Parts: sequence; C-alpha cells; structure tokens
Amino acid sequence: MPSVSKEFRQLAAEYKLAQSYSALEGFIAGKVMTEALRRAGANPTPASLIAAMEKLDHYDVGGFTINFAGQGRTGSEFMELTMISKNGRFIR
Repeated sequence: MPSVSKEFRQLAAEYKLAQSYSALEGFIAGKVMTEALRRAGANPTPASLIAAMEKLDHYDVGGFTINFAGQGRTGSEFMELTMISKNGRFIR
C-alpha cells in the first residue's frame, strides 16, 4: 500500500487538483468515511455507521493510523506545526 500522502499527490496531480495540507486532511477523512461505510453494510443506517466507526481500531490509511475505538472520538492525536510566510507560502 502506498503512503497516503503519495497516493494523495498522485491523484491530485492526475485530476489537476490543488495540493495543500487541508486537502490531504480531507482526503484522509474521505478514506476513513469510505471504510466506515463499507463496514456498515449494504444498507447503512446512522446506528450501523456509528458502530462501524467505533470499530476503527488502529485503522491504517497508508502510514497514518486512525483510532475511534473505545472512548476516544478524536481519530488521531497527530499534530504538525506548519509555518506560513507573509505571502502565504509554506516555510520548510
């Protein structure tokens, strides 16, 4: 499985979409929701979707792990500091 960031960059380039940290975040959220819907069954209900989300225990979306199992509702505790210059460019 390619890393989620590599998969995102390839698809964004293929479909000529803007690449940003927030777009990558949305891509990951979409992959998580797609997996939860798949696990919720052929005719998902709000209850089956919630149950499926609660079973996402250390779900790997490509090098990035999501965990909604147990009492946690955050999915991930990963945080990265990003610095942006006055002209709106990312500083590496």
